[in-house]
Amino acid sequence: MDEIDSDAVSGVYDELQDSHEAMWDQQGHRSLHYGYYDDEHDEPATAVENTTRILATLAGIESGDRVLNVGCGAGAESIWIAAQRGAEVVGIDVNEGLLEFAREHARKNGVAESVTFRTDDFHELTTVEDDSVDVVWGLEALCHARDLDAVLEQVARVLAPGGRLVVGDLFQHQRDLDDGERNRLGRVDDGFGVSVTRIDALESGLDAAGFTNVSIRDVTEAVRPSVRRRGITGLVNYPVQRLRGLFGSGSDRELALYRASYEVYKLVGSGALGYYIVTAER
Repeated sequence: MDEIDSDAVSGVYDELQDSHEAMWDQQGHRSLHYGYYDDEHDEPATAVENTTRILATLAGIESGDRVLNVGCGAGAESIWIAAQRGAEVVGIDVNEGLLEFAREHARKNGVAESVTFRTDDFHELTTVEDDSVDVVWGLEALCHARDLDAVLEQVARVLAPGGRLVVGDLFQHQRDLDDGERNRLGRVDDGFGVSVTRIDALESGLDAAGFTNVSIRDVTEAVRPSVRRRGITGLVNYPVQRLRGLFGSGSDRELALYRASYEVYKLVGSGALGYYIVTAER
């Protein structure tokens, strides 16, 4: 993808809304994220919740904390943080349809008074005041950034002194990609509406934005089963979607999504991409 903007990202999710709803019904949770597998969490739904639990623990989220969830999507993580940690959460996203799902889900889970969902772009954070939050949470959100440095500057602005940032996402490892890997990554970027960057670019950006106590954890092995599961799903559904397209009932966006899921699986397998959890302090 040559350039990412908020409308393009939102458009991807609009086109895939029906697919996402079907997937949520099938998997039993309203999340699009990768799961963190261990001995106690070896099923998709529990592994995805485990990802949220681990990030919350590493960020030290506790009762009374003010948490900003950037790229909150359908709100599953925001709701979990409010319900399980007693935090006050603001979730922002550029897609109003997903935010409506999030608001409904918050009401059903009894946390509507402690979770607010707003339309906002994390490059600007126009709805968030300076020094107003204790934790900024970004789970598979920074991959949508068209300007990572601008996002990190905004995160630093809204964090109170001593505030924390926690990120979980796919990044390129610190090595050059070969031609085949670059082509695969291009299909990932196009299919998901993302721009997967190198992990050292995030590290440099955090330093430039004034963050300290930066910790970078490569947790690829724990996430690999989730990547594999999605990759196989993509491999199986891609030809089906192509066949549907021949009869006029297929979606180019869904076709690109399935292809991208498989490409992530191959790129993680080749060591080009990894999954990282990053924490830092302002």
